[in-house]
Amino acid sequence: MKIPLSKNFLFGFRRDLKLNNKWWHRLAQVIFTITLVIFFVLSTLSFQSLLPDKSWNTDVLFSIDDYATFSLEDNAVSAFMDSEGKLGCKGNEGIEYLSTYTLKKKAVCNTDLVENIDTVISELQKLDLMPDVSAATLRDPLLERIDEIGANNCLIHTDVDCSAFDIVKYEYNHYRYLSIIVLGGLTSIILSLLLLNIYYRGFVYIIFGKKKRK
Repeated sequence: MKIPLSKNFLFGFRRDLKLNNKWWHRLAQVIFTITLVIFFVLSTLSFQSLLPDKSWNTDVLFSIDDYATFSLEDNAVSAFMDSEGKLGCKGNEGIEYLSTYTLKKKAVCNTDLVENIDTVISELQKLDLMPDVSAATLRDPLLERIDEIGANNCLIHTDVDCSAFDIVKYEYNHYRYLSIIVLGGLTSIILSLLLLNIYYRGFVYIIFGKKKRK
């Protein structure tokens, strides 16, 4: 038995009516095309924000720890956030949102925490992350803490909930844009199928009735 997967079957086309000769049908075709184009654009924009950032559709540029290694700033956090790319926290499930405000207020990064310990203490005090006492009082306890946690270039408060190796700048790759176009195209096809069936099996049927059998 032949399965009728023709355009007539899928969309309900009525070739027997010669609809192209009717002005209202040509107008409907123009409206349909414009609607589909607008829907495709809006759907791709929606998928741009809805599609999660995963390892397969993003490329990591560098971490804040990498950036601080070559930075000349006393605290490289602000410069890191102003650098190219999107900010995020890399995890097992992909890249998650990271608050720029929290990171700026809760982290100090320097090219060498131990060598520049006095500068690091000063930056921590500016952020109210250490008591406002002399650097000499804080130097040894902080050095012990740096050695204890194995920090390389960054001291990050637990409120940030992301390590210096996982705080990254990243960008979208071509797989993300391709998937957005594919998803937008599929939803547009589904919409076109729905609209064509409503038009031919609904509107046209009401006006002309069933197709006459030969």
